[in-house]
Amino acid sequence: MANNKAILQLILKIIVNACHNKEKENLVLIPTDRPDLINCYYDPLHQKVKFVLPNATIDESQIKSIWLRRLVPPNFSHFDKKVAEYCTNEYREFYEGVEYILPDVLWVSKPSSINRARNKSWQLIVAKELGFNVPETIFTNSPQAMVDFCQNKKAVYKSIKSPRISITEEKNITVFTTVIDEQASAFKDGLMSCPGIIQNFCDKEADIRVSVFKNKVFAVKIESQQNDNSKIDFRAGARYVPQVEFALPEEISDWCVQIVSKLDLLFGAIDLLLMKDGSFIFLEINPNGQWGWLEEKTGMPMRRALIDLLFKD
Repeated sequence: MANNKAILQLILKIIVNACHNKEKENLVLIPTDRPDLINCYYDPLHQKVKFVLPNATIDESQIKSIWLRRLVPPNFSHFDKKVAEYCTNEYREFYEGVEYILPDVLWVSKPSSINRARNKSWQLIVAKELGFNVPETIFTNSPQAMVDFCQNKKAVYKSIKSPRISITEEKNITVFTTVIDEQASAFKDGLMSCPGIIQNFCDKEADIRVSVFKNKVFAVKIESQQNDNSKIDFRAGARYVPQVEFALPEEISDWCVQIVSKLDLLFGAIDLLLMKDGSFIFLEINPNGQWGWLEEKTGMPMRRALIDLLFKD
């Protein structure tokens, strides 16, 4: 499995290749994992910031927009695990603090908004207020609450924040959405060690991934029911099933734009379920999710939508 650094480098290459020549001239890549190549310092009291690169120095007056895809810290594998974790957190906080020095810069999206929008409880509240159908859901560390919720109905377990567990720097495992059957119920006491989301099971026709760039909406139908691995969680088998451009009903498309706006984002990757009766159910929104694989599968111009946002006059 490719590591985060390799994935980020690939994403940046894809974006650069989609830029016009004039856009390339004004695009600056900030390698946050390379302090030997990029230094940053900022003064919050005087609203000053500088990025010092090998061949250029950029200050706050030159920065018009920022795409924050994924902040990769330097390699701290030579440190003790706890020290490496401390330094990693400090690096993230350091770069995310630039947001407050540049209040007039267009961010896709602001770090503070991304962090708040990651809260799945908040997402469900906003989605329901907009009009989306949302499944009955509880967040709990109580085995009894899970038993009570699952009584006489089928339910699933989901992670609350990140489904990814880092085993090594090069390897991650994913906690996929899991149906709570008798075997899973036997481990319900594990909730006391690790809380989770318990949600109604939805017998879906397909998954719909909606990528929203401000007011541009790109919907993809993932035929998740065509492969046993992807039936419950499409991520477990997406490579094996068709993924095709999908026309959302206007109302659903409008709600997707609105939830991105209400969460103070300029981009959001929304997971919907297409039910067998043609209705839609909102599951969640990833405020900084992946979309390059969907453009590769469908040919929809997502890179261009991002670039247009960043270079908007």
